[in-house]
Amino acid sequence: FVEVGYLNYSEPLFAEVAAKVIAQGANEIVVLPYFLIPGYFVQKSLPETLAPVQAQFPDVTFTVADAIGYDT
Repeated sequence: FVEVGYLNYSEPLFAEVAAKVIAQGANEIVVLPYFLIPGYFVQKSLPETLAPVQAQFPDVTFTVADAIGYDT
């Protein structure tokens, strides 16, 4: 499954999308932060958003990939 989930301000929220794909049978979720740099949202907001979802679904493996970044 490939889905988009947002940390805040937009919908669907990450927790909603995670629950959806888990209900569809996903047992591993790879989170790919769509940010140019691993700043505040990647370093602080993402872990704070991910923690309760991981706690809710302890049998699911969550992996956070590096932020997309930019080509120099």
